[in-house]
Parts: sequence; structure tokens; C-alpha cells
Amino acid sequence: MSANNYKYDLVLLHAPAVYDFRKTSIMFGPISDVVPSSSIFEIYPIGFGSIARHLKNKGMRVRILNLAVKMLLDPKLDVEKLLGSIKSRVFGIDLHWLCHAHGSVEVAKLVKKIHPYSKVVFGGISATYYHKEVMAYPFIDYCFRGDSTEPLMEQLITTLKNGKNFEQIPNLCWKNEQGEIIYNKFSYIPDELENIQIDYKNIFFSALRDLDLSGYLPFTSWVDYPVTAIVLSRGCNYNCNVCGGSNDFYKEHCGRRKAVYRTPKNIGEEIKSLTRFINGPLLLIGDLFLNGKEYSFELLEEFKRLKISNQIIFEVSLPPTKEELIHISEAIPRFNILLSPESHDERVRNLFGRHFTNKETEDMIENAIALGVGRVDLFFMIGLPEQTKESVMGTVDYCDYLLGRFAKSKKLSVYISPLSPFLDPGSKVFENPEAHGYKLFYRTLEEHRQALLQPSWKYILNYETKWLSRDGIVESSYESALGMNKIKLKHGLFTPKQAKKQEEKILEAYAFSKEIDKVLTIKDETERNNKLQSMKRHMDKYSRSTTCNMKDLEWSIMIFNVRAPKFLRVIFFYMWSGLSKVFG
Repeated sequence: MSANNYKYDLVLLHAPAVYDFRKTSIMFGPISDVVPSSSIFEIYPIGFGSIARHLKNKGMRVRILNLAVKMLLDPKLDVEKLLGSIKSRVFGIDLHWLCHAHGSVEVAKLVKKIHPYSKVVFGGISATYYHKEVMAYPFIDYCFRGDSTEPLMEQLITTLKNGKNFEQIPNLCWKNEQGEIIYNKFSYIPDELENIQIDYKNIFFSALRDLDLSGYLPFTSWVDYPVTAIVLSRGCNYNCNVCGGSNDFYKEHCGRRKAVYRTPKNIGEEIKSLTRFINGPLLLIGDLFLNGKEYSFELLEEFKRLKISNQIIFEVSLPPTKEELIHISEAIPRFNILLSPESHDERVRNLFGRHFTNKETEDMIENAIALGVGRVDLFFMIGLPEQTKESVMGTVDYCDYLLGRFAKSKKLSVYISPLSPFLDPGSKVFENPEAHGYKLFYRTLEEHRQALLQPSWKYILNYETKWLSRDGIVESSYESALGMNKIKLKHGLFTPKQAKKQEEKILEAYAFSKEIDKVLTIKDETERNNKLQSMKRHMDKYSRSTTCNMKDLEWSIMIFNVRAPKFLRVIFFYMWSGLSKVFG
């Protein structure tokens, strides 16, 4: 094709975790049981929306292509044909979460094969950490470091158009004509975030323009369950030991010493744009109270002014005080609280990096219920420092106590899942595992890419601890899931039929994981691979809702998830273009 025959300036392309998961036999297990997406992690980064808005405002043509969703919705999708039909000057591929290490790189290779004249650029937290390895791949042209690329992407596209010097673009890694990799100065660290606002009207009508509603979907079931995330900040003031988004990571790899928050007005404008179209729940990413009382109360006043009828889920790092909960309840009629205590054992929790007591958690639950909370969700984790199998089961016992104490309200939900698939690169534990009682199996990007092709989630795990081996993590995950199932039946959260069905699935999944272990002892490679391929259907079955039923995670939604009349235009588009697979 001609080097100038481009329909788009930029296509933001989100790959599945593994390419091609439709053919590869992998039991992903419970690694995605407590997130809305499937085990191939089809949710694209929120930054796609803010980049698209910024470039559109600069007169550039941008498309979002959630390849992972399209492959899930259409098992027979010809990916090469689809990518070949899209002509773009630049393809931007995210490597934000390390679980996309295989798919992102493989899709980049495919894009370069199909479009040799187009440029491939990577970005995201994991791409930042592994930027030298990313740039070593011959089919990747550029990589942006840092947490903010909106104006940098504009500079890159403008430079490609006018042929100016790439050395002037901050945070950019690139290759000169001799193939040498150049690392530009890391100097763009914005201390205000007005550029990250998302224009949902633009997203909806871009889908209309491109005749591709499914390519813009955040995840496969979004139309039925339109939960949408709103980012409050970039960076973090906390240092949880296994988190790749910790304060230490941002200081070391993004140059950001503390979290920077968006203004209440900026957040309010984004929510106003979104709620014109949908009635679904809104999940606030980032604890508004960590930016101080003045900021948090100003933001809540903005919410109150907007008269938001959607449910708002407040993700908090510490249990909110009674005063804070009162302000939430006065601003939002339908509010929910999401907190991750990680463990019932306060010592284990402190070693993880969370410093609050069980009493503070219980007081929060009691106060929230009294103030009319829709639901309080507590998330616990397996694979923590000094956490034994007995400690894991102690967490189940603590959940039993909590559900018993607050049983009448039916407002408390509890979950437990393994820390998987990876310890985050850049976290304290990843950088110094032995000091924290961990053993790492993979360190490089390429090692993690190959790990994602392992036939069972046990072998995908990049770690084990002094207190829980890989086998111990698997065993604890399934046994704690059985325990949670029993206590939810006990407290009336499950019917006997639901509990029996979930128990059977947990037991089957655990037994099947052991069958995979046996197959891997087969010495003949061809025989082993043929046996694994014959098990694919069951592998797929036991890679979703195994340790808990993912439907239990969903916050209630209104009867009509979308607002009329504006969204009727989207419905018309669906009927006109024949995208019936998206809606059922």
C-alpha cells in the first residue's frame, strides 16, 4: 500500500492476554474471577479514551479496536483480514498489565507484517518497566514511558507527518535510521490531569462512524452490564508490597513522587458525559479521601450538584470514617463501598502494606449499612507474606463471622482469590523477593510471555512463598472457595441449588488441574500436546467463575441500562449494521 494512504492517524489496539487463546489449550483457572473481564483480560486501559479525546480535539482521526472482545464474540474471526482492512499511520498497543505480555507482542508482530509502512508504538505501566526489552523487538518502533501520553502521542503523530526530529518528544524510546535505540529524556510528568478526561459521546459516535460497536466495547458483557470506571488520579501515595502501581514504582519509573488528582469539575464533566447515555454503575478508581478532606468533600459536593442517579462504587484504601460516609450518603443516593483488607490477620495485612484494623473495617460496615449503602464488598487475597494455608482458612472463618454479624442487612459481600497471575514488576517484592519470603520463577518480559502459554494457571504463576508453594496456592484457592461457598449458603446468600452447583464446579476444577499435572509428566512431546489439546474444552470451562460465581460481583442496575433518546442512535446503528452478536 502507499505509505500515505491512511484512514486513521492512530488505531488504539487492545490484544487478548494470549494470542491466539481460541486455539491454545490453557486452564487459566481463577485468575480473573473477581474482575468483570474474562481470563483473557479483554478490558482495555482507560487511557485509550483520554488519548482518543485529546487527539480528536487536535483534528486527528482515532479508532479504538478491542481485538480481544472481537475475538471472544466471534470465534471464527479472521484477525489478519480484519487488521488488513484497517489503514492507520500508527497502531498504539497497550502493555499496561503484564498479563497481556504474550498477546500484545504477538499482535504487534502481526500488525507489522500486514502494515510494514505503519508504525507500532507501545505504552503502559508494564511497557514502561520493560521499555528496553520492548524496543528490542524489531517490529516495535516506539515506546512511551510514564503514566501520561496524551500530548506525547499528538507530538509523535505530528512528527511523523512533518518529518521533524523525534529527539524533541519527551519520554519516547525510538530507533534511528541505523537501527540504534534512542532513549529521550524523561521529562513529561504532568502535575495536572485535565487532558485525561474521556468524552463518551465521542466514543459512542466513533463506533457509529466506524460501523464497529464491538470494537469499542470495554468488555464482552458491557452492553448487558455497563459498569464503567472513572479514574480520579494518577500515581499512588501507598506502597503495598506486591503492587506495580505503588508509590515506589511511580517514583522510580514514572518520575511521580505522589499521586496527582483530577479536579472535581473535570471529573464531574466526564460523569455528566457518561450518564447521558447509561444508567450503569460507576466505579471510582482511586481513593478520593487520600487527597485530603477539602478535596474529597469538594468532589462529593460536585456529585451532589450533578444529582447522579447511577450507582457509584467508591474504591477505598482505608475504611472511611463515619463523617466521610455521611458525606458520601448525602451526595450519592445509591452508593457502594469496595475495600480490600487482603487478610483477616492484621500482621499479614501490615506486611502487605495495608495499615488498618479489623475493628475499623467492622465499624465502617456498620456505619455504611446505617447510612443506606447498597453493598459493601470486601476482597481477600491468597499469596501474601507470612500467609499459610491455615491463615487462608482463618480468613474464611472471619468472613463467616462478618456475614453472621451483618446477616440481617444482606448488604455485605466477601470474596477470596489468589494473587495471580503475576507479582507486579517494580513492586517491592518483585525487586527483592527473598527479603520478603518469595521466590520468583520469571523476571524478564520474554519469560512472562512464555509463561502465559503454560497449560495451567499453577505454572503461569511467577512466584511462590516460603509459606505457600505453587501447589499450596492452588490447593488453598480451591479449598477456601469451598469454604466460602458453604458460609454463603449458611447465611442465605446462596440457595441450596446454587451452592451445590458452585461446589461441583470448584471440585471439578481442582480435580481437572491435577489431571493437567499428570499429563505434563508424559515424556513424548507429541503425545503430551495432543492430550492437552483434547482437554481444551474443559480448560476453557474451568477458567471462569470457578472459585466464585462472577455474577455475584455485579452491582444491581436499573431495568434500562441505557438512556433514551440519544442511545437510540446506537441501537439504530446496531440494527443497521447487523452486529447482533454483541447483544445476544
